[in-house]
Amino acid sequence: MAIYEAECRRRGFQSAQLLLTAADLRSRERYLNVMNCINALWERDVLPIVNENDSVSVDELKFGDTDILSGLLATLTGSQLTVILTTEQGLRVRRDGVLGERISVVPRVDAAVRNMAGGTDNAEFSIGGMSSKIRAAEMVTAAGESLWIADGREDGILEKIVHAEDVGTLFIPGPNRVSGHKRWLKFFACSTGSLVVDQGAADALRNKGGSLLPSGVVEIRGGFKRGDTVEVLDPAGGVIARGLVNYSSTECAAIRGMHSPELDRALGRAADDEIIHRDNLSLV
Repeated sequence: MAIYEAECRRRGFQSAQLLLTAADLRSRERYLNVMNCINALWERDVLPIVNENDSVSVDELKFGDTDILSGLLATLTGSQLTVILTTEQGLRVRRDGVLGERISVVPRVDAAVRNMAGGTDNAEFSIGGMSSKIRAAEMVTAAGESLWIADGREDGILEKIVHAEDVGTLFIPGPNRVSGHKRWLKFFACSTGSLVVDQGAADALRNKGGSLLPSGVVEIRGGFKRGDTVEVLDPAGGVIARGLVNYSSTECAAIRGMHSPELDRALGRAADDEIIHRDNLSLV
């Protein structure tokens, strides 16, 4: 940190150390506090140097490695470009276990891209290797921003990236930029229960941008209260969305399968039409 501070001061600004645990981003209030802290530092020409708070982290609260932390920070701040510097020239083609030429641009992270990631990094300098960098790229591009992996040992590498030279591997953002509130639901929120829906409701959520109505819910799992984050599962058990519920798990059990005109009578009060409104729901 002393070296960072000295170099920043030479260039007319300052640095600050920011230590985080995964719990700091899972809590909505703490997530907002982190985001506001970073924005306040930037407004004052202070460069945040962020790392995991190893002194208080336990296994269930760890990010895993700095690649994942960088992806989460990029998503939190809405950064247009994330750069991960490593000891490899970028993602490389992998044929029969042998690494080949560098891939300049990846339009979409899929199974083929993930399979290329194994064994392509220097374990002396990285915990997760290229695989964790691909996971970070998948997260950042899903949020609607770009990520660039490049060789940090190459002189002037950041300047080359800024000038869009053909170095490293650029991951292209997905078609839809995720809004700030839904970013937290999609990437950070910790679920306290789940709702299993029928195929019609699953299709409506995936393809029509609809809200989750009681009529589409077939099963409630776990205990939760109004305002908690829950996962929405399709009939096969796959997670399709995450959102904030308008009802407790007990109330959800009482109204599952019902249509809107039945809800007031079932609950004995004026009831919301949606179990999860589309504004509080994010596909995953």
